[in-house]
Amino acid sequence: MRMMWTRLAHEIDYPWLVEGDFNEILYSFEKSGGVQRDNKRMEAFRETLEDCQLVDIGFSGVWFTWERGNLPETNIRERLDRGVANKRWFKLFPLNILQHLPYSTSDHCPLLLNTK
Repeated sequence: MRMMWTRLAHEIDYPWLVEGDFNEILYSFEKSGGVQRDNKRMEAFRETLEDCQLVDIGFSGVWFTWERGNLPETNIRERLDRGVANKRWFKLFPLNILQHLPYSTSDHCPLLLNTK
């Protein structure tokens, strides 16, 4: 996937936003509970975003976007869902707000993007 993203980033010169479940975290503090994530995987994710000149657009709402386990000893929470964009997208939508909405029936919280 990294090669595909990098190729796209260097071949197109358009505003670019990618939003949703990346199934990966950027840093260890984006996870609570369970087995610690592999540093190499997190580093590869950060490098992919950097290679593609994509940065996190920020958010409001709950910190963790995915949760599993009802008991304190089995509960795992992670920030797997996010939005990332390039500079051209930020120029078009400088007042964007990505909201992490409360959980409903899914183990992921819904994301709502307002570009004003």
